[in-house]
Amino acid sequence: MWYNGTSLSEKARRAMENEKVTIVSHISGYIHTIFKDATIDRDCYEYFSVKLKEFLTTELTSLIFINFLRFKSKYKTLFQYKCDCSGTVRYISLEKMFEYEHSSKFNVSTETRASLVKEIEGDDFHLSPIQWKIMLNDIEDILDKHSGKSLEAIEEEFIKKTGTEYEEVIIEMFKELSYFIFIDPKIPDPSKNFTVTDRLNILNEHSREDIINMITEQQSNSETARLSLYVYRDMDKIDWRPFLKQLLRGTPSHLPTLTRKIIMKFTHY
Repeated sequence: MWYNGTSLSEKARRAMENEKVTIVSHISGYIHTIFKDATIDRDCYEYFSVKLKEFLTTELTSLIFINFLRFKSKYKTLFQYKCDCSGTVRYISLEKMFEYEHSSKFNVSTETRASLVKEIEGDDFHLSPIQWKIMLNDIEDILDKHSGKSLEAIEEEFIKKTGTEYEEVIIEMFKELSYFIFIDPKIPDPSKNFTVTDRLNILNEHSREDIINMITEQQSNSETARLSLYVYRDMDKIDWRPFLKQLLRGTPSHLPTLTRKIIMKFTHY
């Protein structure tokens, strides 16, 4: 479970939702958003895509549901919580519990909920159920009993428990829940022209020197090997002109000075 609704995972989620993955690299090659040709092995890329989407799917649990309500204020007002306060059953609205989180080191999640309840002022509790609010305890029981089931099945259980008067808002809530627990990554489109190149057979037992020699020897047959040398900036084995061109583009004001130094360097030799 990579995403649980916390502030840290929420930042990671925003990055995955709003940013495109420009390139996916593999030992067999790469696939790029812009380029029409892809050298990565097609089966490897399909396997990667499936596994990534599985990783970015979070199972709906009580913890995830609480975190969802924390971020969706229009739904947390629907719920109330029944608790035992010194032997007396009392009720409190969920939005009031979330308010107390701001001034407490505890939160509404089941692990620390009891400690949070002890910090709540007595005047914020009700002695009888709050009218027109769904009991959070019943909802959490449904989530625990139907763990691993599809969202559609859990949605049906919610409606059965809450009644038809909440059906419309429950359907709307589950639609947003589906977006909350699943992220569709913006990876390069697989409809590319996949080309076959020589794969570097790098093994765990290879030393650093072995790998460098292998890359150097296969640079004429493997684009991955050739590009690796450019990343390594091994100027003895690659064309240095692209780097010089980029340098001059980035700092055109330094061109006269750089030209004089180059002339002096070659004159010296």
